[in-house]
Parts: sequence; C-alpha cells; structure tokens
Amino acid sequence: MNLILETNRLLLRPLELSDAEAMFEMDNNPNVHRYLWQSPTQEISETLKIIEMVQKQYVDNKIGRFATILKETGEFIGWTGIKFVNDHVENGNTNFYDYGYRLNEKF
Repeated sequence: MNLILETNRLLLRPLELSDAEAMFEMDNNPNVHRYLWQSPTQEISETLKIIEMVQKQYVDNKIGRFATILKETGEFIGWTGIKFVNDHVENGNTNFYDYGYRLNEKF
C-alpha cells in the first residue's frame, strides 16, 4: 500500500515495522486501554504481529490502519483507519469494516 494522506499537521501512512517501538509504548500504557479491552500489550512481539496483520490487510483488503505522524517532529502519535474484521465475532458481527483510532496518551 503506498497511499499517504496529509493534513496541515499530520501524515497518515501505512504502518511499518519501524513503528513497533512507538506503537508498543502506546499500547503498553493501561490508560490508553481504559475504554478498550483493558489488556495492554505486554511484549513488543505482540506489536510486531499486529503490524504484520495490518500489512496483510493492505494486500488482502486494500485497506487498513495508518500510522499517524506529527509532521512537525516526525513522531508516531498513534494510528487511525479502516480495517476489515473477519477473524472474530465482535458485538455479534463478523465480516464488517471498522473505523478506529488510538493515540499515545501524551498526545
């Protein structure tokens, strides 16, 4: 996937394995998971698997989550985008598109 979206302040680009450390920092924070599943990521290997799954969705579904980068500093501040949910049942549904986002607490 080579789609890059840009606003005045942000770059939205495909997730890369090089985002793993910053993404792990965000997903390891219990405060970030407060309104989610209350299960922060414990190992960076989990983050790497998530990024690989998202990259597979780029190929399979032509869509996926995008890294959200603060243009001023180049910092990874979170992710946003659409994913196709077909590997589990969520709220009684499967095979649906989900829009989501997650931000590092400091942003």
